[in-house]
Amino acid sequence: MTLFALDIGNKQTKMISEKGEKVYPSYYTMYDDVGESIVPFEDKMSVHKYEVKIDPGFEYAWGKEVSQVDTDNFLDTLNFNDRYKTREFQLLSSFALGELAKDFKEAQKDVLRVEIVTGVPTSDFNEENVKDIIKFLEGAHEITIDDVKYSILVKKVHVLPQPLGTIYDKMLDKNGKLADSSFKEDNVTICDIGGGTLLIDTMKKLKLDKKQRIQSQRGTHNLFDKIVEKVSNDKKIAGLTKYKVEEILRAPIDGKFYYKPNKNESYDITDVVAKSRVAFTREIINQLTGALKDTTSLDQVVFTGGGSSENIIDRKEVEARIKYSSFVDNAEFANAKGYFKYGKAVAKTESDEA
Repeated sequence: MTLFALDIGNKQTKMISEKGEKVYPSYYTMYDDVGESIVPFEDKMSVHKYEVKIDPGFEYAWGKEVSQVDTDNFLDTLNFNDRYKTREFQLLSSFALGELAKDFKEAQKDVLRVEIVTGVPTSDFNEENVKDIIKFLEGAHEITIDDVKYSILVKKVHVLPQPLGTIYDKMLDKNGKLADSSFKEDNVTICDIGGGTLLIDTMKKLKLDKKQRIQSQRGTHNLFDKIVEKVSNDKKIAGLTKYKVEEILRAPIDGKFYYKPNKNESYDITDVVAKSRVAFTREIINQLTGALKDTTSLDQVVFTGGGSSENIIDRKEVEARIKYSSFVDNAEFANAKGYFKYGKAVAKTESDEA
């Protein structure tokens, strides 16, 4: 059975299979808003057409470079109420399944049988949400990408508390075998800075401590919105959107940040970005210290999630305030990689017991 790991974040969707890793924005648009001409030219824009059986008659555009589509009609999955029941979340999950499945010939010729590992924020990890996710994901899926149909049968779904993704990524090797046993004894706080949420969870010897945790809506979307707000009075930068800000922050040029409305003009917004990043980081630190109260018993404070990347959070501010802090490499993928390693470990255990 083929193993898929899915991390459907508020800002980015991370997907892993044995064929590799992919990360796409967690928003899409109607295909009619894009036009037919973009699909054949993958070298110019990596955006594709998606049709799913759960929403017949509608065509959507999604892909790695969907932020470059010239439209204001993006459909965003950022939602804090019943997110796992929304059409937007379910469509995005379907697109992600299809995107992974298209790397496997079986999905076109027959039916690709899949086992999925995914996760949700700890505060969302309850019986109702887990049931909603499993109910949607388990069973048959039919996704058409650029007029090619892919058939998937999801046989099993594992839903984990999100911080375990990063823990498993650090604990296990690529085959799901134990590589770092320190987490079995350490008291570790995971600070997961996502697109829509800030998740702070403490694990004592791999057991969640419900007293030292917090889930807030202070994700990177607040930073992106704040930068747009600060430049909104400058008519030259009036076209800057939160989607463009995210793209700019993830791809600095010689350490600076530029808004380029077209190929002929470029506006340096580095000062605005720098001040906004410091303010955002201080908010994160305040939330963290408020949740933990006493940090003297902690062995590690691990920062993860896309918002912990060096171009978004100000790491010097963190290191000056938080003892024993560290930043996960390739943090935006840490949870998804941990989910995949967990799936490998489960498969190995089941094989040994057979």
